[in-house]
Amino acid sequence: LTFQDATTEGSGHTWSNDPLRGVVYYTTEDSRLVLGTQGINLTNGFTWSVWVKTDGNQQADAGADTIIGSRSGIWNKFQVTGYSRWFDISGYNVDDAAWHHCVIVGNSEPRASVYIDGVLIGSDTTPFNNTWIVNDKFELGGTSQFGEDIAGAMSDAGVWSNALSAGEIVGLYNLSSETNLLYKAYDAQQLFALYNSQSSTPVEIQGTKWYYDASLINNATNDGALFDLGNGHFELCLNSSTDSGVTTMNPAGGTVVIIK
Repeated sequence: LTFQDATTEGSGHTWSNDPLRGVVYYTTEDSRLVLGTQGINLTNGFTWSVWVKTDGNQQADAGADTIIGSRSGIWNKFQVTGYSRWFDISGYNVDDAAWHHCVIVGNSEPRASVYIDGVLIGSDTTPFNNTWIVNDKFELGGTSQFGEDIAGAMSDAGVWSNALSAGEIVGLYNLSSETNLLYKAYDAQQLFALYNSQSSTPVEIQGTKWYYDASLINNATNDGALFDLGNGHFELCLNSSTDSGVTTMNPAGGTVVIIK
């Protein structure tokens, strides 16, 4: 998924600079980005992630203003107040002019779950079926089918062809919400890959080396928890049962790299 390959529909969209998130995509309520197509594999699951900051007070169909969505017979749409297909996962409202991290993940059962700012809002009770296999427009900031567009800014959209774990989702939120880190979805993906491979070879992101650690220094208690170890060092716990994760301090006691 790349913005460079996206096409725009409607008018009133622009790229602007946000003091917190850098360059962001801004749209009014008659515009959206078309990001190609997005297939959903019922075996591996999927994850959609995006940061959004609405202007507040969306149009009359506020519950239907779509942040990110796709269509194959029925919309799979992530909205400002709920996620919807045959059902609705509600219990949140991101239409408050503040930045929020929005994630919809299809897990291995497979079912759908919604996370807002790293918190699990709810999960669907209905298993997927073939209507989840999407080979039509995948859009950000609204839907051309129904004109359910939002007014606001979006940043750091990420799409995975697998279901991220709860720890990875919370970790993605923690990393990209920390103003002194501001890691992007692609950066987090590299950390997830390092963790899953349990490799002794670190990865370098934005000038900082990250290492896999089977037993974190801080003995983390929560999946996805990001800990500031002081002196510019951080660790990210992705499995609280084993206290394993990634860290900016070489667990073998070798060279230490300070976050700039």
